[in-house]
Amino acid sequence: FEGEIAGKLVKIESLYRDRSTKDPHTAKHDDIFVKMASLTAKVAEAARNKTPIRLTGCPVSVAEQVLLLVATSNVKNPILHPENAWRFNKAYLQWRGTTAAQRLRGKPYQVHGACSRGEAAPDVGTPAAEE
Repeated sequence: FEGEIAGKLVKIESLYRDRSTKDPHTAKHDDIFVKMASLTAKVAEAARNKTPIRLTGCPVSVAEQVLLLVATSNVKNPILHPENAWRFNKAYLQWRGTTAAQRLRGKPYQVHGACSRGEAAPDVGTPAAEE
């Protein structure tokens, strides 16, 4: 994008990378609290410098989009709001504890190659012969 935003000339370079350059087995995710802190810093910097906020990623996570809406509006933070904070943080800690225990047992998050899909596997019959 190249043009004006709020009266200032802005040039935003494309950060696109072809998916063939990415390996889903080495993909990393940011912790939700890291996302919250980094987004808060981005919003503060944008306000201080009067510049646009750019969220990078492909795709930008839903969490980051929600946190941006929270930071730039009067919407309540669904993660920290008292009605949700206990349930969210309890589930978050359970998930982090479970994944940490799995890593300690040597069970990887991703397994290379085909694997069983269990009950989620679709019923697939032999394809009909073409005429």
